[in-house]
Amino acid sequence: MKVSRKALALSLLILLTFVMGYLAWAFTAPESLRGKPVSFQLDRGESLRSVSKRLAEVKIIPNSTLFYYYMRLTGKSTKIKSGRYTIPANSGIIYTASILLDPSAGDVIVQVREGLTIWQTASIVASELPIDSATFVNYCSDSAFLNSIGFPQDTSLEGYLYPDTYHFPFDADEKKVISVMTSHFLEVYRTLPKTGRGANLTRNELVSLAAIVEKEAQVASERAVISAVFHNRLEQGISLGADPTIRYALKKFTGPIYQSELQNSSPYNTRLHKGLTPGPICSPGKAAMIAAMQPDTTSNLFFVAKWDGSGEHYFSKTNAAHDSLKLMVRNAKKELSNW
Repeated sequence: MKVSRKALALSLLILLTFVMGYLAWAFTAPESLRGKPVSFQLDRGESLRSVSKRLAEVKIIPNSTLFYYYMRLTGKSTKIKSGRYTIPANSGIIYTASILLDPSAGDVIVQVREGLTIWQTASIVASELPIDSATFVNYCSDSAFLNSIGFPQDTSLEGYLYPDTYHFPFDADEKKVISVMTSHFLEVYRTLPKTGRGANLTRNELVSLAAIVEKEAQVASERAVISAVFHNRLEQGISLGADPTIRYALKKFTGPIYQSELQNSSPYNTRLHKGLTPGPICSPGKAAMIAAMQPDTTSNLFFVAKWDGSGEHYFSKTNAAHDSLKLMVRNAKKELSNW
């Protein structure tokens, strides 16, 4: 049975229309047809064929072969980088490629809050990036590495891993992360005011004081007042008596501190030793460093946390007034617990 030329031409036209329609959909799927976001991790050193296959398996693209050759023929295959991506299902080849080629799209967001130690920071970073927390901690006291990133006089980077929200490449290693965080610290430190009662402090002393302020001040408005208390005590030769320094010495960051622990001989115990700690006990933010540089004007020497859970403190100038306030707080807590 012979097929007429018209029938053959029509069949070819239908086939061509279908192919063109499929290609248009595969390459430029409209936004209205995209599905739910899909998490996709592109591993370091993974081949383009593997990436193409996995993208198709999770329904981000319709055809792995088309994606593979599109990336190869356009010369884009070497420009994609490892990372964690969130891409809608049925995104189409061109849109998917644009996400994988975005320099920052695959970055991992790491949030480091104020007041964390090196160990705590390492744990947070390791929970987001494929790094080893122990190696991270070790680099923070490696003299050769410290010298290479601009901290030749320091024995530890405690206090200098600046707290902020960071965007790291997925394949960032321990050295890269530390370098970025310490570089950010130096940038912020250079912007601090150069006048105030803290102007004569060395960088280590200023950051050490700021770190204590950071841990003690739960309310932003009290940072400069608490800083003033510590400045007053330093100038009068009175020990700082800051419990966060004892916690740092004990590596005990939660729970009660017992009387026996207050006698710990560590130089970080500011109940036993006068003056500042040998180094910072955590990484303070800019606001705490400004407070350390420019404390409030007050003659207070004591403070005690209020009983109401507000994070605020009662301040006093004399030990007698301080003892009276402590007793009031203790009684208020006891009364509250009996309700």
